[in-house]
Amino acid sequence: MSESTSYVPGQGSRIPADTGEDGALVGVARTVESVARRAREKIIEKKQQLASKSIGELVDDGREYVRENPGRTILISVGVGALVGYLIGRRRSS
Repeated sequence: MSESTSYVPGQGSRIPADTGEDGALVGVARTVESVARRAREKIIEKKQQLASKSIGELVDDGREYVRENPGRTILISVGVGALVGYLIGRRRSS
């Protein structure tokens, strides 16, 4: 009896694709690969959109975003500040 196998990217080998734990791994690998592909496409699209705008347009877009989302902007700022503080504090203690 021949067993069905599938290639899992990054594994360098073929593993059973039918049932059980190995089959679940194949499903997870396919899902991760699909999500990564979509994320890459979105990043490329955003890069092209940003490249087509001038600095002034980007500043205006940023100001508009802050006006429309003040709470989210404050939370993002606090998060970035905490991360930078953590990284600087770690560097000094090393």
